[in-house]
Amino acid sequence: MSLKLYNTLTRKKEEFKPLKDKEIKWYTCGPTIYDYSHLGHAKGYVSMDVIRRYLEWSGYKVKYVQNFTDVGHLTDDENEAGEDKIEKRAKEKHVDPMALVENYIKAYYKDFHTLNVKDADIAPRPTQEIKEIIEFVQGLIKKEFAYVSNGSVYFDVSKFEKYGKLSGQKINELKTGARVKVRQEKKNPLDFALWIKAESGHILKYESPWSIGYPGWHIECSVMVKKYLGDTIDIHAGGNENIFPHNESEIAQSEALTGKKFSKYWLHWNMVKIRGVKMSKSKGNFTTIRDLLKEYDPMVVRLAILKSHYRSPVEFDKKVFEDSKKNLTEIKNLLLSLNKINKNKTNKLKVDRWTKDLIQQFKESMDDDFNTPLSLSHFFGWVGIFNRELRGLNKEQAEKIRNGILNIDNVLGLSLNKVEEEIIPENIQKLVDEREDAREEKDWGHADKIREEIETLGYQVEDTAQGSQIRKK
Repeated sequence: MSLKLYNTLTRKKEEFKPLKDKEIKWYTCGPTIYDYSHLGHAKGYVSMDVIRRYLEWSGYKVKYVQNFTDVGHLTDDENEAGEDKIEKRAKEKHVDPMALVENYIKAYYKDFHTLNVKDADIAPRPTQEIKEIIEFVQGLIKKEFAYVSNGSVYFDVSKFEKYGKLSGQKINELKTGARVKVRQEKKNPLDFALWIKAESGHILKYESPWSIGYPGWHIECSVMVKKYLGDTIDIHAGGNENIFPHNESEIAQSEALTGKKFSKYWLHWNMVKIRGVKMSKSKGNFTTIRDLLKEYDPMVVRLAILKSHYRSPVEFDKKVFEDSKKNLTEIKNLLLSLNKINKNKTNKLKVDRWTKDLIQQFKESMDDDFNTPLSLSHFFGWVGIFNRELRGLNKEQAEKIRNGILNIDNVLGLSLNKVEEEIIPENIQKLVDEREDAREEKDWGHADKIREEIETLGYQVEDTAQGSQIRKK
């Protein structure tokens, strides 16, 4: 089975064929840096991390670019109105906008490193690409796809016939009444800003041939794609809320300038909901990653995210995280049990076939538009089988199963290679041994009392096929 992915541009699953064999140029829209990252960001960037890992696991060389937006993203995306989100937050906190950005970029890396998300190969920022942005806009003006009005520069949507092809919207059907009132200097309501003349008191502003101002939000991604990946890329990814107008505008300005297809494939992740409502900073109903990690292990959070398909909306609740915690514990316990097997006896267990089927089922699921829920379902099924067969395994077979699990974890990114035996205090281990003796003698009442004592001391006993396993709570 060949890899197929859902392409937002064509609205169907397609066989993946990169522009150049085994090489992938990929751009992902990164966050606007004005606050701590939340669970919605985690869903998007963990999902893309697993897809990136899978492509690399499959033998592709991936050049991955993900930006940080540090200027030009206004509070009203649809109508290009309101304040710059970063300036607004900087004023609230009484700090310099760039100091705010630096602080939250550091926080971003801390959060996502904890979630085991790989860094982008390149992480550009528009404030560091002003020269290239101005040159790009000048090129659009020269080709008569853009015009200057009152010191600002706008893209003339009427000149780009295919505007709306990504979102499926038709220009004459778009509801744009509110946008007419926002910028009277536009020729057409749908025209979007490439460069915005700064108002009095605006802090983040730069000199340009048209005015002292700052770039619009959409232009930055087109410029960074062209500079770091070229005119045409294999994959462009982002949240589905960015399809229109952000990604739609990227396509228009990039293809207008270069005359070439902007991106071959478009991947979009879906939203996180809280009690049925989309989670967002503007609604104030978001949970930051750092707050969530105070309650749950980061790999529990990562696993919970991977239980949902990247294109599906998901509502996280306590049960989702508690179930993921149990799943992760079961996998870790299996690995610890496999590490303990030292027997060399022969048997008829078909371990080679099992591990081959484990990898094959995982690959087939991921080849179907990166179906992590189905992949995990197969994976958990095999974990159950391996646990049931533990007593019959020999050392060589245990190692093969362990290697198969760790091979898959190269994609899942759950840090299973770091699972090690915990050093159990002598007094706790003594209680565990006493409980084992009581269980062998079928003195269940005494065994239960010892379990309670162990748990009171901060440890948890789990009974497995290999005997009692002890973990710190």
